[in-house]
Amino acid sequence: MSEYEDAINSILEGRPEITRQEVDKLVAQKLEKVGGGFLTERGAVHLVAADLGVNVPKTGSATIELRDVRDGAKDVSLRTRVMNISPVKQFTSKDGMQGAIRTMTVYDNEARMGVKLWNDKAILPEIDQIKSGDMIKIIKAYAKADMSGAPAINIGSGATLERDENQETDIGGLDILEIDASAVTEDGRNMVVTGKVFGQISDSEFTRKSDGKRGTVLRMSISGSDGNTVRVTLWGKTKRDIPKFIPRNARVRIIGCDGRAGNQGLELHGNDATVPEIEGTNDVQPRVVRIVSKVGDAMVLGVDSDSNYAFITDTAKVTAGFETGDIVEIMPTSAFASSMTLDESSFVRKLDTTDAEIPTLEKLCTDIASVTVGNTYVIKAIVLKTEEIREIQTRAGDTITLAEMYVEDSTGPIWVKGWRGQSELVAKCAPGEIYEITGLNARSGMEGKIDLMLSPYSALTRQDES
Repeated sequence: MSEYEDAINSILEGRPEITRQEVDKLVAQKLEKVGGGFLTERGAVHLVAADLGVNVPKTGSATIELRDVRDGAKDVSLRTRVMNISPVKQFTSKDGMQGAIRTMTVYDNEARMGVKLWNDKAILPEIDQIKSGDMIKIIKAYAKADMSGAPAINIGSGATLERDENQETDIGGLDILEIDASAVTEDGRNMVVTGKVFGQISDSEFTRKSDGKRGTVLRMSISGSDGNTVRVTLWGKTKRDIPKFIPRNARVRIIGCDGRAGNQGLELHGNDATVPEIEGTNDVQPRVVRIVSKVGDAMVLGVDSDSNYAFITDTAKVTAGFETGDIVEIMPTSAFASSMTLDESSFVRKLDTTDAEIPTLEKLCTDIASVTVGNTYVIKAIVLKTEEIREIQTRAGDTITLAEMYVEDSTGPIWVKGWRGQSELVAKCAPGEIYEITGLNARSGMEGKIDLMLSPYSALTRQDES
C-alpha cells in the first residue's frame, strides 16, 4: 500500500464521520490552492490530516507513486518499472558546455512517465544493465514539465536511479500494457503493441534535415488479430537490433511506440529507445525458391513450395548468373519473414530439378477479380490508359513522383501505381500493350477499391511483342 493510502486510512480511522469521497475532495482542494504546483498528493493528504487533527504515523518508506508526481516537485522518490531506455546522447549547451542525456519511460499500474538522466548519471555503466520490465528505485529526483507539458522525472547530480535488488512488486509486467495491433489509435502514446510480422523488413540510412547528421530507420508491417496490417517505422534502429532469422508470421512486441496518421493510413512510430522484440534466432536456415523475376542484379523475387514470396536483396551480385525460372538453394546472410539479404558470404546454387511443388510464373498469375488487400501478386493485363507522372508532397515536406495506369484482364480492371523509382516503369507503358507484372502489393484505394502498387522487386514484361 502506498504512503498516500496509508494516510487516507489513518484519516478515516481517526475521523470515522468523514467519508473517503470527502477526504479526496479536501486533498483536491489543497492541491488547487496550496503549494504553487510543488505539492504532491502525498503532501496534500498530510496537510489535510493536520487540518483534521489526525496524526499520520510514519511509514518505513517515503516513496510516492507516478500519479503523485507533478511539475516542480522535489525530492521525488519511488519504485517503478522500466518500459524502455534510450542510448546516451551527447549535446552542447547554450554556454558551450558538453553534456550527456539518456531517457527512459517508466510505469506502474496507473501511470506512465518519462525519466531523464543527465550528464554523469546518464553514462553510469550500471544503467546499461537495466532492461525493459525491471524494477528500479529513484531517490531524490525532481520533476519538470517536458516539451509536451507533461511532468518528467529528472535524475541530476543529487539524485540516484538504480535497479532494485528486490524485484518483487504488485506492479504488473509489460504484459499489462500490451494492446493488439488492431486496437492501435493515432493518439496512442508509449504503447506496447503486439502482433505478427507481415511482409518485408528493411532498414536504411538517411541524412537528417535538422542537423545534417546521418540517421537510420527500420521498417516493417505487423498484423493484428483482425488480419489488418499496420506499418511500423522505428527511427534510430537497424536490422542489427533484431534476430538474423525471423520466420513468417513471427510474433512481435513493440515496446514504447506512438500512433500516427501516415500517407497510407495509421502507422506506428518509435525511436532509439523503442524495443522491437521479435520471435526468431541468429541461426539462419537455407531456403529453396524459384526465381520469379529480377530487377538488375540486386533485386530478386522468388517463390517457395508453399507459394510464399521471397524478396531477395543481393548486395554482392551472387545471383547474377541465374535466370528467371531457375530453382536455387540460398543460404542468406539474414532472413526477415519474407525478405532475405545476400552478401559475399552467402551461398547460392542452382538445383537440377523441375520440382513441381514450386509454382511456375504462369501458375502464379492471379485474376484481377481475385486480388485482396495485403497480399503480393503477379498479373497479366492490358493497359487501358496511363496518367502522366505527378509530383506529390509528403507530410514530411519531401517531393516524390507517382505514375498510374489503368489495366484489366478478362475478370476486371484495376489501377497499377508506381511511386518514386517505380513511376518510371509505368511511364514507359502505353494503352493497348499487354504486360506481365510481378511483385505487386495490393493496398486499399479510394472508395473502397483496391490498388496494386509496384515494388522495388517488380518487373514489367511485354507480352504482345513478336
